Amino acid sequence: MINLLMTFPKEIQIIIVLAPFFLFVIILGIVFKKVTYFLSNYLVFWIFLLIVLFIFYRILSSRLSFFDNPAAELMIYVLMFIVGYFIYKKNE
Repeated sequence: MINLLMTFPKEIQIIIVLAPFFLFVIILGIVFKKVTYFLSNYLVFWIFLLIVLFIFYRILSSRLSFFDNPAAELMIYVLMFIVGYFIYKKNE
């Protein structure tokens, strides 16, 4: 699967790899809408969300070589945070 992914151009590789992140954030936003009474603290929600996304990101980045740039990595974290924030606010 990884070898097949490497045959695509870099832009398409990034889109293919980032799509599960955004889907995962959307699913977490919907799930946490249902269990907000359990995680009523806003900070607890974000700490949990960022830990899960970080683990998910590290699993993918260890298999793909184009995530070696720290600036790109930071940009991805910021994007995930912004998308997660808007989904959380929308489902509040």
